[in-house]
Amino acid sequence: MTAVLESQVQISSVPELMSNGMSNSCLKQAVGFHLNTIRYPGIDTCISITIAYEVGIVGLHLFRNTMESTLEDAVEQLRRESANCSGNILHVLIAGNIENWMSKAFFHNYSLSNKTSKSIKSLLMTKFGIEGSEIITTTQIQNNVEVTKQSGTLSASNYPLD
Repeated sequence: MTAVLESQVQISSVPELMSNGMSNSCLKQAVGFHLNTIRYPGIDTCISITIAYEVGIVGLHLFRNTMESTLEDAVEQLRRESANCSGNILHVLIAGNIENWMSKAFFHNYSLSNKTSKSIKSLLMTKFGIEGSEIITTTQIQNNVEVTKQSGTLSASNYPLD
């Protein structure tokens, strides 16, 4: 991977990542990169996955009814987008309507726990080579979510739509 220096990357605006759709029909709008902030509008029934690197963060906005193969493709696209970042992974944050996703887990064979071999956490651990302890989940933040990296740690908050 080519090292990316913050001084070499110019990002003019904070990306707003839209849902990937049930079959990844909108995947290009659902995955993105920024140096320190990504917004996820309308994740009332969705979740967001944000990964912080030493330089840059990448994110994915996942629709609730994402199918299993679609989820794997979306996470693979997130991994490819990580080429825009450099350094080690510092933190992973999953935010949004997590209870809603967990209630669908029996259908998709995915959950947000580490206890099953086919969990979202284990998928991220496999694709990105990270430890489960680096992955934090929050259900407190829903609707329009802004994830920001400060000192290597991600935090989520709500933001108003313009």
